[in-house]
Amino acid sequence: MSTTPASPACLSDAQILEVQEAPPGGVSEDLAHHLAGCESCQQRALFGTVARTTRGGPRRSFEAPSPGRALLLAGVVLLAIVLFLYSLLRLAGRIE
Repeated sequence: MSTTPASPACLSDAQILEVQEAPPGGVSEDLAHHLAGCESCQQRALFGTVARTTRGGPRRSFEAPSPGRALLLAGVVLLAIVLFLYSLLRLAGRIE
């Protein structure tokens, strides 16, 4: 992304930096008034002009688990359901 304002009326990089470094309520009234009505300047003040990556680097795409892992997970879930039903039947007194 470029570091130039989106339009001639938008805030400069120095003004955006002033907004970012100011404590809450510490920005001049003119800057605050413009920032309240300009969506592009709000985006620049909140997120900067350079696209950021996540902390761990770029996001990896989703990868499906291997067939072995998927079968193992399915087996564990099935075993848990069977054990739950067995314990439920024992509590109900239908199995001794």
